[in-house]
Amino acid sequence: MKLAEALIERADLKKRLAQLNNRLCSNVMVNEGSEPVEDPARLLESLNIMTARYEELVWRINLTNAVAKTDS
Repeated sequence: MKLAEALIERADLKKRLAQLNNRLCSNVMVNEGSEPVEDPARLLESLNIMTARYEELVWRINLTNAVAKTDS
């Protein structure tokens, strides 16, 4: 994967994580006797998977930046 692709994927994941976090927060607390619109456990599982991928991308981007040489 090229650095540019990783940066684009990281930006996309960041937006999707924020949206998923908002959906999770709105489905965790419901009134008594009501059912959440989406399954909070499933949303949390998706959030964990996306967070792991985001962490991996950040690690790889940082590693690439750390070993990159400049023309100085």
